Amino acid sequence: MSRLAPILQGFFTDRLSRQRQASPHTVAAYRDSIRLLVAYAANATGKQPVDLDVTDLDAALIVAFGVGLLPDAVRLLGGDQPARSARLVLTGPAGGDWTLPLGSGDPASTPAATVTMDAVEFCYLLGNRRDPGSVPHTVEGDPELAATLLRAAATLGCD
Repeated sequence: MSRLAPILQGFFTDRLSRQRQASPHTVAAYRDSIRLLVAYAANATGKQPVDLDVTDLDAALIVAFGVGLLPDAVRLLGGDQPARSARLVLTGPAGGDWTLPLGSGDPASTPAATVTMDAVEFCYLLGNRRDPGSVPHTVEGDPELAATLLRAAATLGCD
């Protein structure tokens, strides 16, 4: 077992089951989310899931995982929209620059909105620890699309 495996086991058996007395539905939601993260981490690192270590789940990997989920989260939040794209610029450690295809069809070559924010604040938003309406960020372009992107990020947290 890797160092990650016993931590995950303790999270499910002690934290969720004993401490929080989580319902079976909550446990299943966490299980499915962590399964996606572990699969993503294994693919990103080239390691087998059993060989993953806690240090493999660094900030850059978590940010990239969350950014990768955003197009589907936007689709689920707002239904099927026309093809468009948004640009997400995250500053600071684990930051980066992503153009996200949103809606169905080929997105426009120029993003309809650019959202710039701190990568740590983005992680808090992903964990539903920040309100999408008040998290510090700047927007260029379509403010409605930017607000949808931030709301979609906040829906990814399981708490």
